[in-house]
Formats: sequence, C-alpha cells, structure tokens
Amino acid sequence: MIETMEKNKEIEKTLNQQTKMAALGVLASQVAHEINNPLGVILGYVTHLENKLSPHNPMHEFIIQIKNETRRSKKIVEELLNYAKIPAPKQKEENLHKLIEETIAFCSNLPEVQHVSIKTNFDERIKNVVIDSEQMRQVFINLITNAANAIKEKGFIEIKTEMTGQGNIKIYITDNGEGIPDELQEKIFEPFFTTRSKGIGLGLAIAKQIIKNHLGTIKLTSKVNEGTTFIITIPSGID
Repeated sequence: MIETMEKNKEIEKTLNQQTKMAALGVLASQVAHEINNPLGVILGYVTHLENKLSPHNPMHEFIIQIKNETRRSKKIVEELLNYAKIPAPKQKEENLHKLIEETIAFCSNLPEVQHVSIKTNFDERIKNVVIDSEQMRQVFINLITNAANAIKEKGFIEIKTEMTGQGNIKIYITDNGEGIPDELQEKIFEPFFTTRSKGIGLGLAIAKQIIKNHLGTIKLTSKVNEGTTFIITIPSGID
C-alpha cells in the first residue's frame, strides 16, 4: 500500500509539471497567433514607410526604431512558443492495457471520480504499442476526470480498446453522463473553451495536441442526457 501511495504521488508530481508546461504551450500558441498577426501588419507598414522616406528625413530614425522593436517583439513571442510548446513524445514500446489499468487505479483515488465505477473491455490481440506513456497517461486522466464530472450522480465509465485492420489502435472512453449538445461539440477541443464553472478549458486542447503528436486523432460522439464517447485512434507502431 505504501509503495502504491508513493508511486501515485510520483505520478501526480510528474503530471502536474507536464500539465503546467502543456497548458503554457497552448497559451503561448494562442498568444503567438493573436500577437504575431498585428505585429506582422505593423512591420509591413513600417518597411513600406522606410522605403518611402529618405535616410536624411528626421522621421527615418523613428521608423527604424519602430521596425527594430517590432522585430524584437516577434522574436520574444517565437522564443516563448519554442520554450513552452508541448514536447515531442519520447516513444517506446509500452503495455497499453497495463498503462490504462494503472491510470484507473490512480484516478479512483481522486475525489471527483469517487461516485463512478470504471470498467474495461480490452482487445486481447493488443500487446505492446509505441507511445509516450507519461503523455498518454495525461490524456487518459483528463478524459476520465472529464467523464466523471459529466456524471452528476452514480454512473459508469467504460474504457474499451480495439485493434483495427490497418494496424491502428482505437481506444473508446464512454460515460453515461449529461452529454454534450450538438452545437458545442465542434468547440470542445478549442483552447479555453469549457462548460464547467471551475475549468479553464485547456485539458482537451492539450489531449488533442498530444494525440496529434502521436500521429493519431481524437473524436467524440455524444447525446444529451445519454452520455459521451471519446474515440482515440493511434498507430500501434509495431510491425
């Protein structure tokens, strides 16, 4: 029991750090997009003015200063983005089902998951897959806690795996919660979009980016008052 508690603490510490960096990466990406566009416009007009003015014109020096400071601002934004972006996955062969079971054991101790039961339905043809286990653990924790938050009273979460004919792995995470209205489903993966009063709307955006970095996809199907299923598709990476 003590060994399990220590392992859970280490997992939580690692995930907290990764989540902070991933959230910063999503934030930096949004900031870079919102700031770089007007900076690009400013730089374009300043360059145009520089070409129109004689170097002897008293305003020419101010134009040069504006141009240099605009370039410096763009460089700062790019450096922030490079520092904070979600790191490339460090992939190796991992036992997918063992990782999911460990994640379930970890999540079962979280207060927001206490009111749900979590069951599994594993495709036994799946052995090892090539993934970054810590990043995928982060995805699973996010989806499990999201599912639990969507269930107001007692309910269930099912995690199912499936080997496809194309050598891909599908992972289904299903809940019987309140569901997501059709008009919100396209927005659910957008940064800072949330339907929860206490959420900041970065968890699913981070999950989507992690799955994308694994050359996979994440989609959902949902019906109001019936539940939601998130479907992750990733290559197995095993020949």
